[in-house]
Amino acid sequence: MKSKVTESEIINKLESINLNEVKDVPHRVNNYTHFISLKMKKNREGIIYSLDRIKQLNALVKQMSKELNERNTELKQLEKDIKECDKINLILQNKIKVETDKNDAYKRNVFLFKKNKNEVTKAEDVIDKDIQFIQTSINIIKANVEKNNAKYNQVLDAKDKMHDETKKLKKNTKNLQLNLKKKKKDCKNLKNKINNYVLNIK
Repeated sequence: MKSKVTESEIINKLESINLNEVKDVPHRVNNYTHFISLKMKKNREGIIYSLDRIKQLNALVKQMSKELNERNTELKQLEKDIKECDKINLILQNKIKVETDKNDAYKRNVFLFKKNKNEVTKAEDVIDKDIQFIQTSINIIKANVEKNNAKYNQVLDAKDKMHDETKKLKKNTKNLQLNLKKKKKDCKNLKNKINNYVLNIK
């Protein structure tokens, strides 16, 4: 497992290296070590720059993270406000629909009122004509009733006369029936007498 090397350890390590103090080394090796030293110094500068850059980036990331959290909070609040606005819009739309329906119903009622008014006017004309016709009919009926009353009175008089005649007829009929009955009885008695007479002759 590799141990984590800190920035200070790297800097101390690089500063401890001083290749110019090395003695008894072949010239070629000195050149090589000098080249390596330059490379390491450049790498040290690059590492230090990278570490500074990393610090800057970390600070920037923290700042961006903070801003992002703030934006997320604002976004959540905005979403909440949008939902609230949607609710309010829905309520307003429902109210608008109700008012629109009321307005449409009012327009329909006005139209029906005008239509009914025209129909009522026409109906009134028809009713007036019907009243005139009925009034004329009543006058005719009254005249007919008077005529019929006169005829009825005549019929009543005739009926009374007929009733008297009928009573007389019934009385005469009854008398005739009684006479007929008596005649039949007399005829029967006469017939019996004749039969008795005939029997006595024999």
